[in-house]
Amino acid sequence: MSNLIDFCLKSSNINLDNVDNIYFIDNLLNNNKIAVGVYNFPELKLIKSNQIYIDILNNSSIKIKKDSEFKLKEIKEIGADNILIDILKKSIETQEMQCSEYIYFHNINGSSEYLKCIVNPIIKNNTIKYLTITFINVTKDVLNNTRMEKEIEKLKKEKEELQEENNKYKNIIDNISDGIFLANKDGKIEYFNKAARKFIYNNNVSYIGETLAHTNYYDLKGNKISLIDLPNFKALQGQQILSMRLIVERPDITIKTDISSNPVYDKENNIIGSVSSIRCLNDSLKVEKCLEKQRDGFYNIIDNLDLLICRFSYPDFNIIHYNKKVKEEILEIDKCSDKLFMQIPYNDKKKINIIKSKKTMISGSTIKTLINKKERYIETFYQLIYDNNKIREVVKVGIDITDKIGYQKELETILKTQEEFFSFIAHEFRTPLTVMSSTTQLINLLYKKDLPEKIQNYIDKINLSVLQQLRLVNNLLDITKAGSGYLNINLRNYDIVSMSRLITESVRSFATRKNINLEFKCDFNEKVIAIDDEKYERILLNLLSNALKFTKNGKKVIVKIGYECEFISIDVKDEGVGIPKEKQKVIFDRFGQVNNELTRKSEGTGIGLCLVKLLVNAMGGKIELTSDTGVGSNFRILLPDKKVLEETKVVDMNLMDNRLIQTMDIEFSNIYFE
Repeated sequence: MSNLIDFCLKSSNINLDNVDNIYFIDNLLNNNKIAVGVYNFPELKLIKSNQIYIDILNNSSIKIKKDSEFKLKEIKEIGADNILIDILKKSIETQEMQCSEYIYFHNINGSSEYLKCIVNPIIKNNTIKYLTITFINVTKDVLNNTRMEKEIEKLKKEKEELQEENNKYKNIIDNISDGIFLANKDGKIEYFNKAARKFIYNNNVSYIGETLAHTNYYDLKGNKISLIDLPNFKALQGQQILSMRLIVERPDITIKTDISSNPVYDKENNIIGSVSSIRCLNDSLKVEKCLEKQRDGFYNIIDNLDLLICRFSYPDFNIIHYNKKVKEEILEIDKCSDKLFMQIPYNDKKKINIIKSKKTMISGSTIKTLINKKERYIETFYQLIYDNNKIREVVKVGIDITDKIGYQKELETILKTQEEFFSFIAHEFRTPLTVMSSTTQLINLLYKKDLPEKIQNYIDKINLSVLQQLRLVNNLLDITKAGSGYLNINLRNYDIVSMSRLITESVRSFATRKNINLEFKCDFNEKVIAIDDEKYERILLNLLSNALKFTKNGKKVIVKIGYECEFISIDVKDEGVGIPKEKQKVIFDRFGQVNNELTRKSEGTGIGLCLVKLLVNAMGGKIELTSDTGVGSNFRILLPDKKVLEETKVVDMNLMDNRLIQTMDIEFSNIYFE
């Protein structure tokens, strides 16, 4: 397209007599890429043109007449805002070729295009003979120039942003506390920040190694460092140097430094330079020496403690140090000792890895070992030592508890003897009590009608006292059995609902005599689970006995059975005196009593609830207590909702009823009526 424009420009000011003889006009008219129109002058009649020219002219702002002719006077009257007319005027006035800027117009096919218009006068005898008007389509060039301008603008903007980022990072690097050196592959130092200047004696240094002219470098052992051993020089050879400590001896000052250097690679993995950082360690080394002194003092304390102490690495648990006591008592005195303390058992390792506690010591295993051919017991603890939130080592501490174990064994022996004594005494009491109970029952059976009322009252009192003592003896025997692991539990499948209702109904007469409203509630009609019926009777009767004993006349006692998760719940709720918060923790302990504010008639031995808890636990259940003083108490028994596989057996209900009556008489023997 530019060649056409050049051709038109070179063809200006032509002096020929006949337009038909102007060879270049024919060439232009035959060119299907440009629009050409030839006008005579001054008539300005279109005498020659190609079709492209006509199409463009028809879409321009010039209104051509049917004969394609318009007057010079008309042209001069058209406003200057018409680009085509404007350059036509100038060409006529100056008798020179005129070229327009880009003309934007809509083509007949609806597309938009850019044109360049060239008006060229053809001169004869210094007078304009003809005018040629040429339109050249420069849409592609304009669009290309527009794109190029946009690309240039984009590149310019990116360059500015890149420069801004570069200045920002340069400012950051220039203000960090560590010295930064950048060198190219030839060792020329291309950049160093403000902090780096503090390490250079002469800031006019240009290449790596030039500082050797006035500065010496040594390692921490005092060995002199040559050029090839300098970190930044090694980096140019492809080595990565991390934290190399050097002593820099300048003419004016000596600096202890920490230097790191790394090679810099291009995309083809070729070394193009190095980057080095340098830090002053003068203050840091002072702190390190202080810490080393403190560490040595700490190790000295550990070494002289009267405890067995070993230090282990983590996570491989290899021994790295042990104190004087370990050395003297385990390693030197007895060469044949098993040295169990100097190892960490598997379970202790597992515990350490799970807990990883920073605040408290971790309790370890108790070791039974031989020290100086004597059996010793060592209780172990572990303390984790952290560094930057990572476990650095594990300190194992051992305390000799041989004497403590001895005391415990002696205490266990005493307690066992005490239990046996209680069991013996209980059995010895039970024999005469059984005889007395049988005698009173026989007298009541055979001679009750023949005895005076006063004698009958004495016999009833004797029988009541016998039952109370039997209750105490039975409880003591069962507690002793439970503590020794000899309490037999015979689980069978029973309907807990009907059994609980039967037991509750059996004590209704006692509730009626105290004017207490006894209620039984259940969320379902039947529920069969595995229980020991004899133990369950004693549990529920004991709780009902306590509820009726501590509930005043006119109040209420409720037995309720429900379902809770995988357990069956049995609640015994009363409106009695309640249990203080501070006593609720000891109420299930042996001989644990609530207080001494109750009358003697309501006091007990304090072993009934202890036995209840033992019996409930023996059946795989648990017992809970909620109570408020002056409001009442609620004892909740939770028994597993499960059955056992058993052979079908016929249960003698008469025997069960007789046992229930006997058990009830014993359990309720300590309830007094006004």
